[in-house]
Amino acid sequence: MRAPLLALPLLFFSPQSLASQPSPAEDLACSFAHPVREVSAIPREIENYVRHKSGWPPNLPLFAPRNGAFNAYDVFSGPFVPLRRFTRGGRWDRTWLLIYEGGGFSQFRELVVYDFGKRGNIRLLAHLTYDRENVCELADDIFDRKPPRGGRSTTNW
Repeated sequence: MRAPLLALPLLFFSPQSLASQPSPAEDLACSFAHPVREVSAIPREIENYVRHKSGWPPNLPLFAPRNGAFNAYDVFSGPFVPLRRFTRGGRWDRTWLLIYEGGGFSQFRELVVYDFGKRGNIRLLAHLTYDRENVCELADDIFDRKPPRGGRSTTNW
């Protein structure tokens, strides 16, 4: 009788269950007030910028694709899966946004907004961790250069 009881926690921490959590539906359902041209994957320029700033090795994936497997809880055995998963991205004028979720000790969701200058220079405008706020409203506030209505700022902007 002890063997089934000991195996029960393994059902909750199997690699398959930990690496395939669904994307937050509300982040995909909201609409932007600005005419954001959405993308289905991370633009190469943003990925290169993030790799450069973070020092992430070029041979390891930086983000899992939308709905792809990612290491949601830091408890994963098997082949490497990224710690972050792309949720949504887009562009309005020269401003790009990246929305992703991350794993580790606790899961989190983040919004990062970049300004691509006329000379090709990239400037970070905002980097917010948020919980239940409407991410489209947060992004619209940043597009308008207003303080976001919510979210916990993780970087000056």
